[in-house]
Amino acid sequence: MQDRLKKIEKLDDIERTDLEKLIQLVKIVYNFKGKEEILLKYSVCPKCGDKIKETQQYIGGSAEDEPAGVYYRVGCQKCDYLIHDETFDI
Repeated sequence: MQDRLKKIEKLDDIERTDLEKLIQLVKIVYNFKGKEEILLKYSVCPKCGDKIKETQQYIGGSAEDEPAGVYYRVGCQKCDYLIHDETFDI
């Protein structure tokens, strides 16, 4: 397929089979996106299959002082799959 992409230089070079392959790729991506949403609904990481968790961690300050902020993260507890993270000042 990469060889075919190299041969396409202008719009007239696109053939029917190229469009059919593009449609197949779009369907594959669409199906994956739907499966990803279902897995996230049940708090399952689509990347590794582990659990999606909410965590928060205090940041800054010393042992005697109050923390300077809170780091909030929603993502997989095992891999680097991240849904949302944010830092709040206190």
